[in-house]
Amino acid sequence: MASDFAKLNSTITDADLDAAWQDRLEDATALDAGGRHASAIAARLYALEIYLKFRICQRLGIANPPKKLEIHALDALVLFSGLSTALDAIPKADAVRVNWRNIMEFSRDLTDLRYRPASRWTQQQSDDFAHWLLDPSTGVLPWLQNQK
Repeated sequence: MASDFAKLNSTITDADLDAAWQDRLEDATALDAGGRHASAIAARLYALEIYLKFRICQRLGIANPPKKLEIHALDALVLFSGLSTALDAIPKADAVRVNWRNIMEFSRDLTDLRYRPASRWTQQQSDDFAHWLLDPSTGVLPWLQNQK
């Protein structure tokens, strides 16, 4: 029997994760169109979390994510994905690194995104987050996708 740390979530596959992170990005677009900016930001955060969990499965060569990684801590997920060293090697003034820091700040507000009134979040904040995450040349997600 596997130790608690080695238990896998057999109900979720890496293929599920690969589809789900893309679905969350589509959800965010629809939420923004409906003026639901807090939920759009949260959906983009979830997309990034799910993508990192997908990358962890790839790195470990496993079809199911470890149960211990059912977390929202982006810094831990990027570490376990094997991409933290490459991310840390980016100069601090580089746009990708600045975007990562901005995303990390928003990730610390995930509880606020969940439990505070949506009126606290603006279209501009959602647009900024989308740029930090998705911009083809400086976005965190394209940068992560280009890492081997």
